[in-house]
Amino acid sequence: MPSVSTETLQRLDLLAKEHRIKFAGDLPSSKWPRCHKETLRCVTELGERKFDSFATGPNVTSDEPWKAQVKFQAALLVERSRRCHQRNESSWSKNCRKRVWRSELEASREGTSAAAAALQERQRNREPCRCSRMARSQDYLEAVGLNQIFGHREDEQVRLDRAVATKLHKDIQKPDTIFGLRETRNIENLLHDTKKRELELERGEDNQDKQLHELLDPSPITQPISQKGDKLLFPFLVLEAKSGTSDSDWYSIQMQTAFPIKAFLDTQDRLRRATGRRSKWHAGPLVWFFANKGEDWRLSAAYMEQGHPRAGVTGTVDYLVVELWKGSISTRNGALQLLLLVDYIFDWARDVYRDHIIQELRILASGENDAASIVYSDTDIHSTRQLEYSGVPDSEDVENFEEYVSNQKGYIALDSAKGIVRHATFVESRYCTIFVTPDNVQTLLQSTKQTRTQQLCRYILNHMSESIMLDLPTLVAMEKQWTGNSRLSPPGYLAEMKFYSVVSCTNYLSGNWHQVRELYVVAIAEGAWATIVDASKLKKHRGKAEKPALADTATMDSMLTTLKKLQAGSLAETLLAAITRRAVKIQTIFNYESFVQTHRSARMSSTDTSASDTSSVKTNISVPALCKAVSDNGAFRDIVHYIYKFFKKGNLEPQESFMRVSKRFDQQHLLQFDVEPISTTEAPLRVSDSGCVLISSTCHSHDPDRSKSRVCIYTVEGEPTAPSREQLFQRLMDTVETRDVYHTTQDNGTSNLTNMKEIPWNLEKTYGIYSEHYGFLRFLTGIGKDIGNRSVPSMQGSPRTSAESGSYLFTRNIVPWQDPRRLGGNIEGRMFTVFKLMASEISYWKTRAESLSAEGIACCKICATSLEDDIGTCFQCFTALREFDDHSWLGNLIQGRMGFPEGNEDSDESDSDSASLLYLRTSQDQWKANLAGHPSLDEDFGDLVELFSQYMKFTEWASKQRRARWMKSSGTKRKRQNTSLDGHGRCVVIKAKKTNLPNQDNGHWAAIVNQNWNWP
Repeated sequence: MPSVSTETLQRLDLLAKEHRIKFAGDLPSSKWPRCHKETLRCVTELGERKFDSFATGPNVTSDEPWKAQVKFQAALLVERSRRCHQRNESSWSKNCRKRVWRSELEASREGTSAAAAALQERQRNREPCRCSRMARSQDYLEAVGLNQIFGHREDEQVRLDRAVATKLHKDIQKPDTIFGLRETRNIENLLHDTKKRELELERGEDNQDKQLHELLDPSPITQPISQKGDKLLFPFLVLEAKSGTSDSDWYSIQMQTAFPIKAFLDTQDRLRRATGRRSKWHAGPLVWFFANKGEDWRLSAAYMEQGHPRAGVTGTVDYLVVELWKGSISTRNGALQLLLLVDYIFDWARDVYRDHIIQELRILASGENDAASIVYSDTDIHSTRQLEYSGVPDSEDVENFEEYVSNQKGYIALDSAKGIVRHATFVESRYCTIFVTPDNVQTLLQSTKQTRTQQLCRYILNHMSESIMLDLPTLVAMEKQWTGNSRLSPPGYLAEMKFYSVVSCTNYLSGNWHQVRELYVVAIAEGAWATIVDASKLKKHRGKAEKPALADTATMDSMLTTLKKLQAGSLAETLLAAITRRAVKIQTIFNYESFVQTHRSARMSSTDTSASDTSSVKTNISVPALCKAVSDNGAFRDIVHYIYKFFKKGNLEPQESFMRVSKRFDQQHLLQFDVEPISTTEAPLRVSDSGCVLISSTCHSHDPDRSKSRVCIYTVEGEPTAPSREQLFQRLMDTVETRDVYHTTQDNGTSNLTNMKEIPWNLEKTYGIYSEHYGFLRFLTGIGKDIGNRSVPSMQGSPRTSAESGSYLFTRNIVPWQDPRRLGGNIEGRMFTVFKLMASEISYWKTRAESLSAEGIACCKICATSLEDDIGTCFQCFTALREFDDHSWLGNLIQGRMGFPEGNEDSDESDSDSASLLYLRTSQDQWKANLAGHPSLDEDFGDLVELFSQYMKFTEWASKQRRARWMKSSGTKRKRQNTSLDGHGRCVVIKAKKTNLPNQDNGHWAAIVNQNWNWP
């Protein structure tokens, strides 16, 4: 909160006194209220801990690991001496569900009630987690700590009481941070229940139609903070922070926070007063207040006391704020004490405060939705869960993960701005399900941007017409199969629930060149369908809003088998799926026998139904069916990914109740499947003799994982041990010389719902001649410079050393796939490179054929294929020569002629500047317009460095040619536009307008390359 003026402070002070808010300072413990005395005593005791004597026992690391951690964190705070950033470790280990964090002093409930005894028993039975740190490193719960229970708002507006707002001339105040309870399933059900009828009769009230949240907060005006999005309920902690150089003193900080503290105490008290004499919350409201100025911190507790009427003040309740601790994080004692106090407060909030809130709500709730009688397990809140977790990892899984991390680091260490090095065994498997039930559908709709909710629901419904029916056990098993993540068995009512589901799988290369395979699912429970349709504002029971009439039920075995097929495959097959960006949806195969059997059963059941039930809405028929993977355009994946990115915060995975997110880092060569993998549209991966492939790609400029390089060498064979630089140099040299390059994209768009463009998937013709930027040559010479090896490739993508003939010339792809969103660039230079490489190959095999003929060996004069009779040309070459329409220059070269015969170089009638931008649709005229006339077009080259030198000269020449053509065309247009006839029929000249010259992209690019490339 920004600093305030002296005048405002004076008004705040007067208003605080008027509303009985008192900052009591260091109040003696004898004057503490009995109901809070034990809690406040624990705080003051923790505020006296000393760093040197804390956690010094011999077994502290194994029995109480959190003590060593908090001591280490305290040392870091002292070293940094900056604004405290609380460590955020999980209270539970995902692997064994035992404690990795525990408060030094644990909160307790007053009295001898059953709840107090249950808490004590739970605390006694807590055991420390002894899993290795590596085994916990991927535990998302450890990363987010207790955020499943608690939420927080930063710089949130707190509405002031109307009377205060009028006198203060402002409606809101904005503390730096507020912590409160999240609306978990327990709390949501209770707040949306009606009040018990007997409570209304006792008070003579008639609020039977109102739900608890309406009774506790009759209107939005009375709520202290906005409840849009992820709700923050019953705030219990306020933080106000100032920099060390701020002109605000402690008194100013207190005054700025006085009324937010009062508002939060009133919110808690409103709940306790609603339960009246039935309340079991004997301690009553309590709000914690942290304040800091730079490295100096203070902790206070605020509570309410019944007072007496006094003149000049409002009401009879006093709001006391008692200072309990102050210290500096520049000292080891102060830093340790602060961390211990934070731990204790959140321990209190979890085990005491939150239970009291739920208990009071349960007293009020009628139980019409079972909220008053059943204690639901709040999804993924393991710190309060009382159920056992069976997902204990074995030592082999931990060892495999440690090996994955170690080997992957070895490859990443070889990365540079010139090129990337990867191994094909490393695959990141990601799983994300949008899991919509009647319980959480409103949370989903309210958590998204309200201006996007209708559009998002329509996008989802557009894909549900081909949905399949899945039950929750199948959805749980799918996640287990894909990422190995085990979730607790669902409660009975959820296990029987059916979901309209769409399942998609995509493979691609991430921005940092890692392989990713995603399984994305949207599962909408039958009971939540109508709510989604309402939010979409589509007409009910029409078009996309109508439930699928024949939604086949996929069997669990068939679904898991299909997933295994998508995971299976050799390293080459897996990498090819990522390069070609394989995208599929899982659909069902219609089974006629199952349909007849199900339909017959449905009719028999209908016959047994009483006549009084015949007016019900028609029942959809669900048929058990098998699964298959079909090609998809990826649009469904984009929708799920938008939701995922919307809720993902930094490195933390989404924690919303309607999302199931997990991941696993696989080593493909260690996975074993007993099924055949699903194939891709491309031919088998073209791997070099050294076991590698080359990939060229582009990435979105805003991708946070974007690599600095657009070229990568992937090792596909052998153990995933990183090569030395000498080995890498040899592998790269061999692959550059003998194999062409795969072309793909890492650009998955921006996940923008309002601008969702079609992203390319299921690519074809990705393997072909690399003609952009000479990136692999730069990569190779960079490594060579580091190791002192000045060798350079003599050719590019030519298997001539191992091929028996040059028949591959006719199958080589000279125009491989290019991202249609990025067409353009140096088109003339790319054409030049392709022309020179193909001319070199043709020349080599024609020379080879002449040598064989001189030795008396019958062979094809073009490709040197062996022939039984000396007939001159093999059938394949003869057939191919008749098919060179678009690239007749290639036919000319094969027949021994010049690519572009002299005397026909000019192509002024062809608008090559605009047409050549569509490189995928090049024609003979465009090749001729861009290449013909270059004086050194037929010059030989000895290696790729010489070819690059020729390329640079050509680029400069092409730039001049393009400028000359533009000037000629522009001059003709000016002459035509700048002349006109006057009123007497005489020709007059109109003053020409200033015209900008074309951008010299090619010359500029060439200059940059010359400056930055250091050839050996």
